[in-house]
Amino acid sequence: MAKRNYKMKQGSARRAAKSWSKGGAYRDVDDEFVPARAVPIKPRSKDLRQPDRDDALDAPEGRVVDSSGRAWIVELAADDGTATYYECTPSRTIVTAEEGATLVAVGDKVSIRPDDDPVESDRLPTAIIAKVHPRISRLSRKTAGRYDEEHVIASNVDQLVVLASVGSPWYNKRLIDRYLVAAHRGELDPILVVNKVDLVAEEDLELIVEDLIGYEDSLGLPLLFVSQLEGIGLEELREALAGHTSVFSGPSGVGKSSLINKLLGRDIQETRFINQRTNKGMHTTTFSRMFRLPDGGFVVDTPGIREFGVWDVTRAELPLCFPDLSEVAEGCRFNSCSHTHEPDCAVKAAVEAEELDPERYVSYLQIFESLPE
Repeated sequence: MAKRNYKMKQGSARRAAKSWSKGGAYRDVDDEFVPARAVPIKPRSKDLRQPDRDDALDAPEGRVVDSSGRAWIVELAADDGTATYYECTPSRTIVTAEEGATLVAVGDKVSIRPDDDPVESDRLPTAIIAKVHPRISRLSRKTAGRYDEEHVIASNVDQLVVLASVGSPWYNKRLIDRYLVAAHRGELDPILVVNKVDLVAEEDLELIVEDLIGYEDSLGLPLLFVSQLEGIGLEELREALAGHTSVFSGPSGVGKSSLINKLLGRDIQETRFINQRTNKGMHTTTFSRMFRLPDGGFVVDTPGIREFGVWDVTRAELPLCFPDLSEVAEGCRFNSCSHTHEPDCAVKAAVEAEELDPERYVSYLQIFESLPE
C-alpha cells in the first residue's frame, strides 16, 4: 500500500391499514399515478412474521418502490416493459425471514395477493403483501431511540451514494465513516459524492479535496465533486449510476432530492431551503422512494438523517470494516488487538507516524466505544 502522510487538520397491526388520505399528493411514474404520502404506521412485527407457507409461493412477485407510511407501493413489471402498481398492506400472517428488522422496505422483493374485490376508485388497485423474500443487500442502521432494532433504509441495492456537501450543511467525516461501515456490512459498493461545490472559492475547494482525497487514495472509494445548481460533475455521476440500483443517503439539506430531480430531468421530489439559523437541513423527503433513471438503473431517495447508529457489528468485527486499518493491523503484536490500548499496536504506530489518517482512527475509536462489549 502506498504510504501517504496525513495531518490532523407503535402503531398496531390489529388495525386495518386505511387507504391514502384524500389530500395525499400523487406522483407520475412511467405514466402510472402513485401516491406520494400517507400517514405513517409501524406494524407490530410479532403479530405479523410467520414461517414459510405454500399459499405465499404462488403469489405474483414484485418490488417495493415506495414506502409512504400506512401502505407500500409495489411494482409488478411485465415482459413488455410495462408495469402495474399496487397499493399494498402487509398480511396479518406475512412470510419473512427477517426478525428484529424493518418489516417491509423499499427495494424488497415481495409476493402479493391482489384483492379479489377491490374498492372502485381512481386510485391504485390494492393488494396484500404475503411474503418478503430474503434480502441480498441492504443499507441499515440502528433504530433511533431506545429500541434495539434494525432500521432497513433500502434493500437489494448494489451501490450506496454517500452524499455530503461543502457547506449548508458542512460535510462530517465521522458520519461518512459510519456510512462506510454500513456499506461494508450491507454488501454495498460506496461512492462519496460531495455536492454544492459552487458555494466555495476555487482555493477553498482545493483544501476540501485535499482533506477528502484519502478516501480515494487509501480506500479506492470513488470520489465525485458535483454541483446540482451549475451542473458540475453530473455526467460523471450519471455514468457511475447507469445500470446500477443505488441508494442516496446523507444528512438533511445536502441536496439529495434536488440532485435526483436533476438526474431524472424533472421535478418529482419536493425540496426546501436550509434553516439559516441552525445551518441544518429540514426533512423534506419523509419516506424512501425508488425512481427509474433515464439512462438505465434506479435510484432510491431517502429521508435525511441526523444520527447513524451502526448495526450488526461487534467490537471484534469493527476492524474488518476499516480496510485501511486492518491492513496495517497485520503487524500488531496480538491477533486480537482492538487498536485501542494494547502495547505494540501497529495501527497506533501508523497513526503516530502519519501513515494512517488520524481522523479515520478517531472515527474508529468513536464507533468502537458506541458498540456493546
